[in-house]
Amino acid sequence: MQTPIWVPLVAAALGIAGVLWTQWRADTRGDKVWKREREHEAQLWAREDRARTFEQRRKNYADFYIALKAMVEVASEHAHQRNPHGLPQTFHREASGQLQLMDLYGSGTVPLAARKAYDRAASLGRYSHRPGYDPELMEFEYDEAEVELLNAIRADLGVPGTFAAPDPEQPDRRVLRG
Repeated sequence: MQTPIWVPLVAAALGIAGVLWTQWRADTRGDKVWKREREHEAQLWAREDRARTFEQRRKNYADFYIALKAMVEVASEHAHQRNPHGLPQTFHREASGQLQLMDLYGSGTVPLAARKAYDRAASLGRYSHRPGYDPELMEFEYDEAEVELLNAIRADLGVPGTFAAPDPEQPDRRVLRG
């Protein structure tokens, strides 16, 4: 007895269909694994980018604050006439450079607060020769801007606590809350 021709053809077709389906399932599974790995790598890259930019912001904030304090010291000495040589033309150069980097790396309200503190610090020295200039008032305005800057930096970096607004009775004392 002979086997009809259609039986081996059906068996071959079923075998080929099985191979094709198995290959399709393997490709689908491979695509899912590849996509999951790419998403995981993208998350790692994003995390590394956030860490790198966080570190750049932190360094810029610290460098700007140090330069700003040096600028204020020079301007304050000039305003109180403790510096007999006058205000140097470059007293703001370092802080100005750091402020430009702040525009690049800063986030949130920090660049605005930095600009305000920088402007108040520059005013300490630049306007000291004008009649009616009150160095204590200018320093108090700078202190307010500095507290605003410090609080913006702390909020952006996730540091807990804020500084209280300066007290006119005790302008040199900063109170950390929280």
